[in-house]
Amino acid sequence: MLLIKGLIAGFLQVVLYAALLLIPAGLIPGGTWVWERAIYFLIGYGIIIEIMIVWLCMAAPAGIEARFKKSPKDERRPKEDKILTPLLKVFAIVYFIIIPLDVFYLQLLPKPNLIWSIIGALLAVFGLLFNGGSVYSNAFITKTIEDQTQEGQKVADTGVYAIVRHPFYASLIPIFTGAAIWLESWVGVIGFIPFLIILILRIKIEERFLEKTLPGYPEYMNNVKYRLLPFVW
Repeated sequence: MLLIKGLIAGFLQVVLYAALLLIPAGLIPGGTWVWERAIYFLIGYGIIIEIMIVWLCMAAPAGIEARFKKSPKDERRPKEDKILTPLLKVFAIVYFIIIPLDVFYLQLLPKPNLIWSIIGALLAVFGLLFNGGSVYSNAFITKTIEDQTQEGQKVADTGVYAIVRHPFYASLIPIFTGAAIWLESWVGVIGFIPFLIILILRIKIEERFLEKTLPGYPEYMNNVKYRLLPFVW
C-alpha cells in the first residue's frame, strides 16, 4: 500500500511539473507544446524519483511514511512555519513558470552552452540522489516543522546528515539550479533565489525550534557545523 501511494505521489509530482513547464511553453508566442528539453527532464526525473521511491519503501519505509504525515494544527508546530511552508510552494511554482517564459519569450540572458547543460543535468541527478539519502537517513522527515518527540523522534546524524544539518533542503539547490541550466535558462537560476531566501528563513526557525524540543540537537549542531553547503553555511 505504501509503495503504491508513493509511486502515485511521484507520478503526480511529475504531472504537476509538466503542467508548470509545458503549458506556459505551449501558450507563449513562439513557444512549443513539444519542448524536448523539458520532456527529457520530466522523463529522467520521473524515472529516478520512482526508482528511489521503490528503494526507499523497501529500505526505509518510515521516511516515506513521514512524508505523507498530516501536519499538526496545535502548538507542536511553530506559527512561522504555517506561513513559510505555503510561501515555499508559491515560489516553487513561480520558479517553474519563469523558465519557459524566459526560454521562449523574455530571453534576457544567453542560453547555457552544451557543457553547461550537461553540468546542469548532472547537478539535478546528484540533487535527487542526495534528496533520497536524506529520506533514507531520517524516519521523521515530515513536510512541516513539528515536535515529534512523543513519537520517539531522535536526532538524525548519520549518512548525509553527517555532512550538513539539512540535507533535504540542501538537495533542492542542485535540483532546481541544475534543472534550470539544463532547460537553458540562467534566469531560472536567478528565479530560484527568492525560494532559497525563504528556505534559509525556515531553517533558522526550524533550528531554533529543534533546539528547544529535540534532545541532543544542540550537540548535533556543534558536531555538524554547516546547514546547507559544506564550508559555506
